[in-house]
Amino acid sequence: MRFDHFGRGASSGEASIGTIGRWAEDAIAVVDSLTQGRQILVGSSMGGWIMLLVALARPARIEGLVGVAAAPDFTEDLLWPRLDPVQQQQLRESGGLTLLSEYDPAGYAHRMSLFEDGKRHLVMRGAPAAMSS
Repeated sequence: MRFDHFGRGASSGEASIGTIGRWAEDAIAVVDSLTQGRQILVGSSMGGWIMLLVALARPARIEGLVGVAAAPDFTEDLLWPRLDPVQQQQLRESGGLTLLSEYDPAGYAHRMSLFEDGKRHLVMRGAPAAMSS
């Protein structure tokens, strides 16, 4: 099964109001309601982070993982450090910021909620208990 996360690709919704937690909950719901047996999860970029969260939430349902340029913890480790102090302050004060992108002429809108929620879902800060055995 393949699907686009809320606000991404062909899915409806505004991507800028999506959060890691929401996307992970949606993916868990797909696994729970639309699949049977053990699954091989594939995730690219942000989808790699979501894939890991699904695997941690449903370890008995997971046969394997395939990460393609996976970007777990990207909000904390990749995106936030690339923002200059003025951009970080703008995010804190206004709650939002649009960054230029070569992939989208309108740029990518980011909300502070993405960064705050990302902190609650970090997976690369040591081996999670479910994966360390």
